[in-house]
Amino acid sequence: MNEGRFFACRKQSAPVSVDEIASALKIPSGTVKSRLYHARKAMKQILEVELS
Repeated sequence: MNEGRFFACRKQSAPVSVDEIASALKIPSGTVKSRLYHARKAMKQILEVELS
């Protein structure tokens, strides 16, 4: 599983805050937000292709 998918799945599967993810992974919360944004964007593109 690539890193973006991990972030998106982790955030969606449990009510965990961005700060909690950042703390657990020892990375800045801005990095978590950025990775979530890019993962959601990639998932949206995949779904648009699959559902069209």
